Amino acid sequence: MKIDVEQELKSFTGQTLMISKDQPATFKTLVMNALLQQASNEPPQSGEEKMARFLLAESIYKCGQEIELVQIDIQRITHCVNLRYDPLIVGTLSRILNG
Repeated sequence: MKIDVEQELKSFTGQTLMISKDQPATFKTLVMNALLQQASNEPPQSGEEKMARFLLAESIYKCGQEIELVQIDIQRITHCVNLRYDPLIVGTLSRILNG
């Protein structure tokens, strides 16, 4: 599935969600943060899982505007996002990832 990594997440009212005053919440930023940070409620990751997350985050960073994600990538992203974000972010990213 192709994903536009630069797309901005929107609230229910259509306003762009913001990470900070000057930084919109994009798919790229939120997913990279989820992949690269270990959640406090998450058991320790294996070295293999850490490397897989790193490589996926790196490919998202380097891809330009769009990336082609396979099912295992979508599952990994979904797992990390679910551990780190509130329902608005989880739901919005889930809609993007699941078409």
